[in-house]
Amino acid sequence: MIHSNSHPVGLVDDWLELLGRDATATFSIYSYRPQQVKDERKLLSVPMEKVSADWLDSQIAGLPMGSEFAMHSSVSHGGRIQEHIPMVDFCAKDFDVCVKAASMINDETGIVLDLFDSGRSFHGYGRSILSHSSWEKFMALLLLINLPGHSSVIDTRWIGHRLLAGYSSLRWSANSSHYLKLPTKVS
Repeated sequence: MIHSNSHPVGLVDDWLELLGRDATATFSIYSYRPQQVKDERKLLSVPMEKVSADWLDSQIAGLPMGSEFAMHSSVSHGGRIQEHIPMVDFCAKDFDVCVKAASMINDETGIVLDLFDSGRSFHGYGRSILSHSSWEKFMALLLLINLPGHSSVIDTRWIGHRLLAGYSSLRWSANSSHYLKLPTKVS
């Protein structure tokens, strides 16, 4: 059972405040396939007002075996304006390293990230909204967080997939053997 105070679904009300009550969120159902370039997903557009912990529980309960449920950064309101929620897929397993990277992102962009432990890594969600061009610049900045000669902090393959797709996405379920747990808020 999903708890909105510890899962990213708890951020929906903050995003609605920024976007307005007519906002539509995009989600997808996918199966993880390591080292693949092709990213096949079944897309769902949902009025953001309908997104809640109970709604998410029902979506996860209906997933095919081995499939996962993800939220996309791309949101629309007024039926036409597409914007993005800042999202980050950290590959560093050390929480303090992710906090330091989140602080660097905040210093450069003013975006404050809520961090979630996804089991294998950490995910970050911003409580702000970006235009598409600002989202592209944000993704480029994420690449620069990884410093030459140091262990990677940001998952660069994730960035490549997301830039090709034109949106970010992060997993909200744990329905396959690859993933260890639901994302859980840590800061």
